Amino acid sequence: MTLTILGTFAGSLLIGTINNGLIIMGLDVSEQMMVSGGIIILAVALGKKPAS
Repeated sequence: MTLTILGTFAGSLLIGTINNGLIIMGLDVSEQMMVSGGIIILAVALGKKPAS
């Protein structure tokens, strides 16, 4: 359980850092949302465990 809490914290910190970087780069809000959404979809796809 502790591992999932730490993973959640690390993930939210990473997304926050990426969002700040996108703001600094001058992207529009819609572009920021597309990049963040793509990262979340990629993370879910890569983190999905195969069915046993």
